[in-house]
Amino acid sequence: MNEVGEVMGVCFTTVYSFRGGWWVTPPAGSGCKEGVPRRWALEHGGARGRMLRVEEVRDREVVWLSSAVGGFCWEICIWADGS
Repeated sequence: MNEVGEVMGVCFTTVYSFRGGWWVTPPAGSGCKEGVPRRWALEHGGARGRMLRVEEVRDREVVWLSSAVGGFCWEICIWADGS
């Protein structure tokens, strides 16, 4: 999360969330990781850049992660406080 509550990513990975019929990933200006898989997803993989606020992500929501080393994989968000 950046200083204004927007999702950026996870250390060396980019996060994608399904919104409005598209996979969305934080825009470059948010401070997210601008790696090769993210660029590929935006150019060829049906993803769009869009702000994603932390409070929009639901507990147990499936998100995709990407990294240059690990490729694409899915994860389930679980909030520590259960919200």
